[in-house]
Amino acid sequence: MICPTLKSSAKSPQPALTCSNCFQFSFALKRLFDPRALPDALRLTFEVLPLVLRARLSLWREPFPAFHARWSAEIESELRAALASPGVVNGDVPGDDAQPDAQTKRLAWECSHAVSRAARLVPRASCLTQALVLQRVLARRGQECSLFLGALRPGAKPSNASRAHSENFEAHAWIEWHGRVLIGGDISRWTPFPLNRSLAPSSPPDSTLQTSK
Repeated sequence: MICPTLKSSAKSPQPALTCSNCFQFSFALKRLFDPRALPDALRLTFEVLPLVLRARLSLWREPFPAFHARWSAEIESELRAALASPGVVNGDVPGDDAQPDAQTKRLAWECSHAVSRAARLVPRASCLTQALVLQRVLARRGQECSLFLGALRPGAKPSNASRAHSENFEAHAWIEWHGRVLIGGDISRWTPFPLNRSLAPSSPPDSTLQTSK
């Protein structure tokens, strides 16, 4: 079959397209639908979005301790796999004295921004959802970070949601990495309570928990 773009019309003053034009158009279409050809920031957002959806649905459907235990086990597995990979940028854990280099810092902040962008597309993707997802995205890149849950400090001003539901317990979640808060914003109003990857907090969030965004 002859390429229709090679057919020239005697009545048309415009020159016919060549096979080179067809190839360029086809190549452009392939790039449009190929995730590898997307800008890095957009590609990372697409990688993160399914994790945000999964975390949000899981937090809604099941108790936090059960979900957190399973999620943490998956994080441990992915972290070990990433640290064993020769392509890992930096495997330092948060407690190490060594500070990450500029490339690793940029990687961490790019992951944080990608989680924030993806969370805007998922209804009610709270700070807890975002923190859990960022922890996993960093683990995939060989970066260990700390997840914190915090209660409102005595005397601190509650959010509008908390004032509207004064009987509920307001809490916040954030991620710290090498002494930096990657996601969670200003944490000065919050008092962290113990949480690690394998154990649920002493006062786990439930269906009445008001999480701050």
